[in-house]
Amino acid sequence: MSLLVHLAECWVDLEDYACWSHECQFSAHQMQKTIDSIEAYVAVRKFKYVKVFKKNSPFRLPEP
Repeated sequence: MSLLVHLAECWVDLEDYACWSHECQFSAHQMQKTIDSIEAYVAVRKFKYVKVFKKNSPFRLPEP
């Protein structure tokens, strides 16, 4: 199964979209560790945001 999504480059854009689209509450998030980084995936309806944090760097998601 494949899922087509639009990648959001800006966290604020995704946050605004999530607040605006309250009639459809589909959302998901996932954290994945790799050898040298941690990847954060956030999906809201058809939009997806991906952020990669290198190990030994400050790990912070943007504040709501």
